[in-house]
Amino acid sequence: MKFSTRFAWTLVAFGAVSSSLITGCGKRDIEPHSSVVVEGLESQELASYEQFKTSVVPILESRCALSCHGVPVADYDEFIHRSENAGFFYFPVDPLTGRIPADDATMTQAFHVTRGPVGEGDGHGGHAHSRVAYGEGTAFSPLLRVPLAGDQGGTPHRGMDVFNSSADEDYRVIADWVDTELALRPVAHAELPHEQAVFRDEILPLLVRNGCFVASCHGPLVFNDMKLAMPMPSPDGKFDPKRDMSRAIVATNHKIMLGVKSRFANLGGDLKLSRLIVKNLPLELGGVHQRGGNIQFFDSYDDPDVQTILKWLTLEKKALAAKLKSRDKPILIEDIGRLQGVAFIRGPRHQPRRFFEFDQFWPGSDIIIAPNARGATTTGVKRDPFNLTAGLHPDGPVEIQSFDVRYDGRAIVFSMRDSAERGFRLYEVQLDNNLKYIADSLREISHFADRLDDGTLIHAIDPIYSPGPNDDTGTVLDDVRVSFASNAAGTYTPSDMFGILGEADGGDNGTIIDSQRPEAAGTFDGRRLYVVDGPDKGEWRKIVKHTNDEESVVGAKLQLDKPLAHTPDRRTVFMIEQTQASNLSSFDVWRCVPSKHEDLKQAFTETLRRVTFRAAQDRRLSMRSTGEVMMTSVRNMGFQGDRPVFNGAIFRMMAGGFDYHIQGGNRARYPIYCDSRELPQGLEVRMGTDPRNYSGGGMLMLADHGFGIHIEPENPVDDIPLSADNDVLGKPLKPASRRYLPATAPFFPETGQQAITHTGRSPGGSYRDPFPLPDGTILVSRAVDEVNHLDPNADPDWDIYRISFSGPMQNRRGDAVANVELAKVDSGATTDSAEYWPRPIIVRLKEKPKTHQKFAPRTDGKKPTLVDGVLRMPEGLPGEIECYDYPLLQSFLVNFAPTGARDFKVGLEGPTPRESDPDHMLRYVRVIAQVPPTRDEVQPISGDGAEADPFATAISKGVHTRKLIVSEIPLEPDGTFYAQVPTEVPLIVQGLNHNKMAMHSMNRWFYLQPGEKLTFSIPRKIYPHLCSGCHGSLTGNSYETMGPPDVVSAASQVMATWDPVAKRRRAAYSGGESSADHISVDFRNDVQPILDAKCISCHDGSGPEAAGMDLRGTPTKHYTVAYETLHRLNQPESGNHADKRFINEREGSALESSLMEKILGRELDAPQTLDTPGVPHPAPEGLTEQELLTLTRWIDLGATFLGGHSKGKQPGAPLARRETAQ
Repeated sequence: MKFSTRFAWTLVAFGAVSSSLITGCGKRDIEPHSSVVVEGLESQELASYEQFKTSVVPILESRCALSCHGVPVADYDEFIHRSENAGFFYFPVDPLTGRIPADDATMTQAFHVTRGPVGEGDGHGGHAHSRVAYGEGTAFSPLLRVPLAGDQGGTPHRGMDVFNSSADEDYRVIADWVDTELALRPVAHAELPHEQAVFRDEILPLLVRNGCFVASCHGPLVFNDMKLAMPMPSPDGKFDPKRDMSRAIVATNHKIMLGVKSRFANLGGDLKLSRLIVKNLPLELGGVHQRGGNIQFFDSYDDPDVQTILKWLTLEKKALAAKLKSRDKPILIEDIGRLQGVAFIRGPRHQPRRFFEFDQFWPGSDIIIAPNARGATTTGVKRDPFNLTAGLHPDGPVEIQSFDVRYDGRAIVFSMRDSAERGFRLYEVQLDNNLKYIADSLREISHFADRLDDGTLIHAIDPIYSPGPNDDTGTVLDDVRVSFASNAAGTYTPSDMFGILGEADGGDNGTIIDSQRPEAAGTFDGRRLYVVDGPDKGEWRKIVKHTNDEESVVGAKLQLDKPLAHTPDRRTVFMIEQTQASNLSSFDVWRCVPSKHEDLKQAFTETLRRVTFRAAQDRRLSMRSTGEVMMTSVRNMGFQGDRPVFNGAIFRMMAGGFDYHIQGGNRARYPIYCDSRELPQGLEVRMGTDPRNYSGGGMLMLADHGFGIHIEPENPVDDIPLSADNDVLGKPLKPASRRYLPATAPFFPETGQQAITHTGRSPGGSYRDPFPLPDGTILVSRAVDEVNHLDPNADPDWDIYRISFSGPMQNRRGDAVANVELAKVDSGATTDSAEYWPRPIIVRLKEKPKTHQKFAPRTDGKKPTLVDGVLRMPEGLPGEIECYDYPLLQSFLVNFAPTGARDFKVGLEGPTPRESDPDHMLRYVRVIAQVPPTRDEVQPISGDGAEADPFATAISKGVHTRKLIVSEIPLEPDGTFYAQVPTEVPLIVQGLNHNKMAMHSMNRWFYLQPGEKLTFSIPRKIYPHLCSGCHGSLTGNSYETMGPPDVVSAASQVMATWDPVAKRRRAAYSGGESSADHISVDFRNDVQPILDAKCISCHDGSGPEAAGMDLRGTPTKHYTVAYETLHRLNQPESGNHADKRFINEREGSALESSLMEKILGRELDAPQTLDTPGVPHPAPEGLTEQELLTLTRWIDLGATFLGGHSKGKQPGAPLARRETAQ
């Protein structure tokens, strides 16, 4: 059942409402029904109907209609059928009297909606909209429980408490009517299955004893995946699950404890490793860190409560096993989680390849299977390994990139190519019960063309199995989809860092030491270094000698050509120049449904779907137990805070590409996080690596997503000068959360003689391709000897190992993995070949087969349809963004770690009041769409002279691509906005001040599916209750972390989406239906005419008035004179293109551009000091408002030479306005 806070109606004449509606709750004076027939009612319902009219209706009118649930009769039918109102409790009223009209048609309408559907359930696992819980005790009906006070057993009600206790006279009247309804429809209950009965009778009392139902732990308002449905208060103080919980509540909690979202019970492996157990055990006895602590629940695995849980989980596993099948045959329970063998790739040791480069062809690899004898361990294989794929390529050697094993362990999908002239393609083979290839089962799954029109090879790589379209229960293990990465969309993107960041750990005026910069000695000789933060910010030097630091062994010791003014300290952040661009074909996530029939090409064509749309890089797919696809998703759009942004974080998305969202690694010091996979305990193992690496390896880390944002030591990307000792220049760091625990921890030391590093020199060897097993161990590929990841001539000897843990897997502080043991898999180790990409052959459980999808509310009646198991709206349909607090959102995107106060950029209205400077207060947002560049457009162009930019292309003398403005939307006073946007295109959002200058820009492209509703942020009113436990307080003070929940203000009822005058949902702000309606700013067509009209009379490159500026549109080799002038460097000899004299191109910021300060005649945020404050330029005839806006937009879009399109709207033309939805 749903209750809404929306004010559905306003009384036209308040005085017309009788005072008895406010204070009296007696029976209403309605004539008894004289007929035996009421349309829409069965004869047996008439008595209940009469009772409803005379007893319940007066209560609804007096206590519910006036403020929340009444809707004027004339508007009711249209109102109730809007998608955003579906399921909420509304009934028709006369707006003049506040009463429900007495005619039978209206009264029966109110009767039906108050009762709700008559199916069994109570809204806690039964029918979602039922307000009478048929088949349950009276008190469990939502009509009674939702408005009841919380301490009396009520559930959250946005209308607050209506009944203070169940003794309230009106409560009793409604309860009497509910009794009547329940008697009309008795429900016969079957006995619960044994495992569910044990859960009810033994597990639920256990949870009550251990305080799990405390509202702040696992109550309905907490922000975690275990939100339990609450029991009614026990009248005698002794919990009785049969009395204090309805059957539906029991069923709901049963599902939650197993894992409705993420998996809490490890039914596919060692039950002792289930998250619901290990999160509550002491660390030293096998537990893993819990934010609430680990010592107040279970003493050990021998604790009687743990034994009870294991007893229940054993029954659950047995019940689940009885449902599993594959190839129309049942799965044996003893086969679930049993390691039947290990599959891996054996290939040549020499096959250097950077992370995003795939055109090199390294033949000579095959898939090897090492079968396990029943009961054997991975290190004690009793059967000889064999080559699975040797007979599948009789025409010569091939290259196999990666593969995945199906859930039943009887099929393998893999990516293979057979020549340098053909890209990787997907194939599938079937295995028999001995894991041998079934004859003639090889089939090609992907059927792309060989090349794009521009000649680029098309690849299909990183395939994984995911739950199939015809299995809603997740029990048919051979019903699958295949998700994979491909560059078939034909887009291109920068795929390496624009600069290499470091953070000083010591040194002197002429030397900088960075212990976490592990490149080999000499790597940076001769390169320029720019100090981007700290006491010497703005300075640059040349590195004359790069050696390795003696103390850290692997760290960098950078000798400078001349001393700095200050000794480097932990505040010193620097950037080393990159001298070469890497613009590569970009990979998106795709999926298809392999056919079991003959016409495989037709099946591929009919089920193929591109899932992500970002013109970036999406790689290394994996599955989360929630049913979401996870992948490495790179953002690389420019600079932020004077730092180049390159971040390959772990992202996740729901079925079919919906709700693209960060999972972990945002703004991390490791350029790339990949291979994120869940362990049985719910933790994740990941690899940290670098796009420049040739080896394929990196370092391993353990991550707990539940701990939120990580405070990373030695991270030059953030603004925290934090060392491994957790201090800032001798002062202790104070996290803004009450109990901070690190979200990630390395498996092995990253400095010292045995360091395992993510790039550069790794003296302790390296790791790659981690894959957890259901027994808690991890298969991994390991190179034992030192590896230089950046050496293309290095030939690491990768072998297969198993990682296990001899004790707790986390240390007490949670900042390192502990008790790691390594064992070589005998059959997965040779000296003349490399063995990598290990995968267990086991029967494993499917992830959640169906995931949540959010669609924008519609008034045209269009509804999603099921396509290959995923709900879809028609192609081309716009999506909608609902942002519930943009100032809050941007404050976290700028300062993402849980430290310090948040700057909302709203002046005095923020959590820490700031100066109310209109130039620095958010007033608008700008939605921007990228025009995906072509191959020709991203080719680096040869530059002339000292100011040549290595990242310049035909699009820009800089790092940006072509963009279009979709819309510019006023922020509502509460910081919200609601926008209609194009779908299946890359989008970002900028926050603007009163002059529409960008104060903040997102740095990662996102996208929407057709008809999707994408939500950002939450209202700041509910942040303290839902988010501060992980993300810290808004003020930076940990004692202000928690706050009271705001149950009155629904997140969906904000100023951007709700019209309080019309009492209805607003339509989304729209910038137009197609790209032709969007605004393009092209330098020659839009900016140069302004320069011609207002500037070149002085700034023609000659005479003192020109001030050294030539703003004429004379063509040059690649651009024009004016364009190159505006991109001039502040210090040409520095080569620092992040420090341009007139504009901040790297960050795309007009607010930080001296050109705009000069034109406006006032200081903004440019680093230079304005020499003519208070004097706008040019004088006396300055730029018009529209001309200023054009220049602002041009810089904020990245100061590109080419605009989004050549014939778009004129810059400065009004954008589409929002009208109230009709």
